[in-house]
Amino acid sequence: AYAEPNAAFLGAVDSELAGTIAVVSLDETTDVLQRLYVRPAFRGAGLARALIGAVIERARERGRARVVLDTDSDRMATAYRLYRSFGFDECAPYGPVRSGCPTYMELRFEQ
Repeated sequence: AYAEPNAAFLGAVDSELAGTIAVVSLDETTDVLQRLYVRPAFRGAGLARALIGAVIERARERGRARVVLDTDSDRMATAYRLYRSFGFDECAPYGPVRSGCPTYMELRFEQ
């Protein structure tokens, strides 16, 4: 499901897999950030920030206009604040998601 060219699955590795993130192309202009996870033993070391940065860089290199994601701003307040620190803003739904209370977010790039 996360095979190039329309998707990618990235991992951060120390002595073992420390964290993961996935990205899927929604269309020619939009990538969807999915599945950000850092194992508890590795949290606080900047891995989530590095993984999100890699997804953003990939989207820019591919000429995308934006990256979107969904989170739960109440249950995942730390992740929400992290996304906001990259410049993600809340937006209209970009598509259906599994979460019962999603907060949709997007980061738009200057064209």
